[in-house]
Amino acid sequence: MTIKSMNELLAQADATIEDNTTGNITPSDVRSLIKDLIDTLSPAYGAIGITTPVVFPLTATPTALVPFDTNLANVPSHYTNNLTAGQVTRLVTSAGLAGGADFVIIDGNVEGPNGDLVTVALYKNGNPTPYTTSVMTTGAGEPIGFNLAALAYTDVDATYEVRVSGDPGNKTFSKTSMICQSQPVRSFV
Repeated sequence: MTIKSMNELLAQADATIEDNTTGNITPSDVRSLIKDLIDTLSPAYGAIGITTPVVFPLTATPTALVPFDTNLANVPSHYTNNLTAGQVTRLVTSAGLAGGADFVIIDGNVEGPNGDLVTVALYKNGNPTPYTTSVMTTGAGEPIGFNLAALAYTDVDATYEVRVSGDPGNKTFSKTSMICQSQPVRSFV
């Protein structure tokens, strides 16, 4: 069937599911609306991970954390994953979606010299978002966890990536993932 916005589903219900005082509601009308609703609300994910620890040369300039080494989830009609670039792209226009919101979760571990600052940030289409988190490392062999959750509205194809910055020097990232899930919203047309 068809993925639609919440407003389109409401309009479809109003147009096809009348009060039925004249017997105009058909099983096909009801079935079509139910299938469109299921397609709209079905979760879609794109997710990548770092399962083998990566030693990353951190600088003060936010730089894409690469490479990721594992495709954790991918619904091809909604998302594409690029491990080498450390990116997950939501395919809004090619999937026929009018827009929506992406719920993005970034989490993992980082270790480095005692007292070094590490900032993890979500970027969308090459631009910083307001979503960042920072941790202080406590020494080699002592991974520190970080977690970041974001909700980003998008009405065009959107590419998400993790960028890191902080005190210069090598930091080791492990058990790191970026998970994107599409969320239907009523705010787009």
